[in-house]
Amino acid sequence: MNRNSARARVRRAQVELDAAERQFAARWQPWRGRLRKHRLSVLIGTGLLGGLAAATVPPKHWARFGAAVFGGAAWLTRSAIGPAVLGALWTGVQGYSARAPAATTPADSQSTSR
Repeated sequence: MNRNSARARVRRAQVELDAAERQFAARWQPWRGRLRKHRLSVLIGTGLLGGLAAATVPPKHWARFGAAVFGGAAWLTRSAIGPAVLGALWTGVQGYSARAPAATTPADSQSTSR
């Protein structure tokens, strides 16, 4: 695979990702408005559902659920993709959707005409 085909594949993937982000944002906006409008009701409802789950689900199942969640998190932090996934989640939590400018490499600066 040469450099130009790799760049073309990256550009194509970025275009597809941007299209998916726009589509998701368009579908999410009505829900976001509803949740903001009824924020207190959502908080009370989720608290009631959490309390109901805590009261009715046996501790054995909570232990299995906790072991699965924290075991998966431990595996992710030890894996090679862990930092990338955590970075993507962190930027998602912060609400950044803009892309950083592309970094230039020494090879790119040598290929320009002088």
